[in-house]
Amino acid sequence: MGRSTVELFVAEGAFVAALDVSERGLAETVAAVETPVGAGAPAGSVSPYVCDVADAEALVQAIDAARAQLGPIDILVNNAGVSIPTDIEGAGFEAAWNAPWRSTSPRTHGRSARASAI
Repeated sequence: MGRSTVELFVAEGAFVAALDVSERGLAETVAAVETPVGAGAPAGSVSPYVCDVADAEALVQAIDAARAQLGPIDILVNNAGVSIPTDIEGAGFEAAWNAPWRSTSPRTHGRSARASAI
């Protein structure tokens, strides 16, 4: 969902600061934007920043870096999430289902840190 959002904004001419905890995920997002599907090249661009958005200090640093490179932030898309794929009938399903909720507090803090950092 995040990559698709970046692709859409770049195609519409936006200069996007993409934050992700995964350097590999960011590289894949940049590659997807640099080689668009369909006619025409993207009108905007994407600047990747490796950052765990649940870490308020790292988040502020990434936002400061994005502002320095791209200028003021006009739109914020809060699209942080986790995915823990597992077989629904397997023994690990219960643990996988509950894992995101065990760490709700840091993610909630990350959301408020994002908003206050902007």
